[in-house]
Amino acid sequence: MPSMNELAAQLRCPSGERAIEIGENMFESNRRMIFKTIDTLFLETRNRVLEIGFGNGKHLSYLLQKTLDLVYQGVETSTEMVAAAQTNNSKNRATFEWIDGGGKLPFPRGWFDRVFTVNTIYFWKDVPFQLEEIYRVLKIGGRIAIAYIDKNFGEKLPFTQSGFSFIETVDLEHLLESTGFRQIATELHTDNIISKDGQPVLRPYYITVAEK
Repeated sequence: MPSMNELAAQLRCPSGERAIEIGENMFESNRRMIFKTIDTLFLETRNRVLEIGFGNGKHLSYLLQKTLDLVYQGVETSTEMVAAAQTNNSKNRATFEWIDGGGKLPFPRGWFDRVFTVNTIYFWKDVPFQLEEIYRVLKIGGRIAIAYIDKNFGEKLPFTQSGFSFIETVDLEHLLESTGFRQIATELHTDNIISKDGQPVLRPYYITVAEK
């Protein structure tokens, strides 16, 4: 049984012999949250979609069936998750790329119609810079969706005491506005899950959406 600090490190960036297990656990506990976030994108035919932090990529079949001719590109800080996602999506129209986690996105300006990310904002080294990068790679009229658990809830979990930095909705919305995003809106959701330490919990989370 890993320590809480070890678990926190694995959730931030799955690695080593436990990476596949951690990736599967994250998918199972977050799948409804991921699907709900995808629903908020209002995908259209031939949209180019970026995901920041795709884990094992098992949710891609849900995204790709949303509409015709989607182009999906994902970035991830875990080399093990890049390999797992490639294996799990060998027949899907998707590309997966490793990044160093510094916030820089390896894409040209105005490249994507949609950007989404689920449960990654706690690990961003520089939230304002990451939002600026997302803004840069979005097309005019493009849409972003960020999903994250409630700060008060998240800070009480035993495995989040190291390496997690939670954000209040009002602060995220302010940062999005400062970056240049508009039409900013947030919805509260709840989800019955089994926590990473094996306990059943009712998890409150938010999805914040905005447009460029």
